Amino acid sequence: MRLQGLLALLAGAACTPAKTQSASPSATQTAPGAALSATQTAPGAALSATQTALSAAPAAPGFHFELMTTAGVGEMPVRIDVEGEVVTLVRAEATSEGQPIGVFRARLGAGDRAHIERAVPDAADPAPPIPPETPSIRVVLRSNGRNVDRRFGLPSLSPSTAAILDVASHLEELALRSPYRAFRLEVAAPSAPPVAGRPITLRVGLVNAGTEPLTLTFEAGAPHLEAAPPPPLPRPGFTPLPVVWTRISADLGRGPFTLPQGGRVELDALATFHEPGQRAVWARLDGQVTLRGTGPEETHFRGLCVARPIVVTVVARP
Repeated sequence: MRLQGLLALLAGAACTPAKTQSASPSATQTAPGAALSATQTAPGAALSATQTALSAAPAAPGFHFELMTTAGVGEMPVRIDVEGEVVTLVRAEATSEGQPIGVFRARLGAGDRAHIERAVPDAADPAPPIPPETPSIRVVLRSNGRNVDRRFGLPSLSPSTAAILDVASHLEELALRSPYRAFRLEVAAPSAPPVAGRPITLRVGLVNAGTEPLTLTFEAGAPHLEAAPPPPLPRPGFTPLPVVWTRISADLGRGPFTLPQGGRVELDALATFHEPGQRAVWARLDGQVTLRGTGPEETHFRGLCVARPIVVTVVARP
């Protein structure tokens, strides 16, 4: 879920589904997109990035816009930054298997600045104070002599809040079409069927999905392999139980891993399947990530992404 979760809050709907053990990002993610905030080095910080990441973007002076959202206690915030004509978003959580995470950056389209300025009111709608850590949106706008810094609570039926969420959804979609410093995970099928109870080496790819050279460093929660029974075929009127994934390998290392533009790094993962039969296998990252480009700036956040699953047939030991 990206900004759809906050749009659900706008209508008063709940947007924090229960988490299952190692479920896919689409099942576990309760906050959209990602966040971009001031540098934060405390271990376990939800999400942070250096502001110098924006300094590399061409900026027209006089226009600055920030939109920050939170879905509540324990959930990752979202931050979208516009500096001049450039919008920057850090997506920390992929919404489905095989999607990249990292820094996304694009130029505004015609009329986007005017759209933002119309959507941001100079005064907030009358409302009681917003308690800390409750679902909310904060917007900052500096343009044409305006200096607005407002916070709006969710859920809300306010037309102002609806207009701001519309802007956020548009900017997010615009940025996500242009991966800048981003990566994804892949798993290669084994050259021979695994034998139950015997270790096998599987190849995991770290793929540079952006337009810039990239250096990745993982902290706690580095990529690893997980397996689960293949999901059943869809049946009308039947809702299958959530898939539960089980770790089958150790962490694949912290790095740093250097990926040229369009490049990849292959890692060997030693895995063991204990029972014969078919298994779905993916690589999963759920931990702290640091991205670096060719300059000194860094982006640090807690990332969640998984590879597209492969299906392997585990044979019985002879």
